[in-house]
Amino acid sequence: MVGVGLLITVLSIMNGFDRELREKILALVPQAAVYERGGVTDWRQLQSWLEAQPRIEATAPFVQLEGLVTYQGKSEPVVLFGIEPAQEVRVSRLEEFLSADIMRRLETDQDQLVLGEAIAARLGVQEGEQLMLVVPGEQPGVAPRLGYFTLLKILKTRTELDNTLSVTHLSTAARFTAQPDKNFRHAGESG
Repeated sequence: MVGVGLLITVLSIMNGFDRELREKILALVPQAAVYERGGVTDWRQLQSWLEAQPRIEATAPFVQLEGLVTYQGKSEPVVLFGIEPAQEVRVSRLEEFLSADIMRRLETDQDQLVLGEAIAARLGVQEGEQLMLVVPGEQPGVAPRLGYFTLLKILKTRTELDNTLSVTHLSTAARFTAQPDKNFRHAGESG
């Protein structure tokens, strides 16, 4: 009887973890991503082609970079996602964590950054304050790219993403790549 009770408890915990994983973490990251070395030349054409495929429900362009966010002498590593907010809502549930106003400001205001709650806490930064983003050069000997951002919102997903995720507009993130006009990728959701 103890063994059966233990088995039921373990299965319940695993089912809860599986549901949390599906509903929270996987709802914020794409089910599939298309990368092209050096960036996608014409992301709109690729998007049209992908969405014409029968098993793909929706796509959205993105730029993904790794860098450091610095505030008052403290630095934290981040994964920076550049998104097109109007299209991102088609492939993720980011709008459940960011209000329509924040999504609109991310679309229209330059140099705005959304930062995971754990990163913001370790830096001691508050919304509205200025941060510096450092993205290393893509090749040895290439100088890092620097940019200054206003912290638009602290993202509270209550998942591991709060430890690494930062979000800005697609064109803003593209400025930190070697080919700003070309370096868009696609996130997708398949059905």
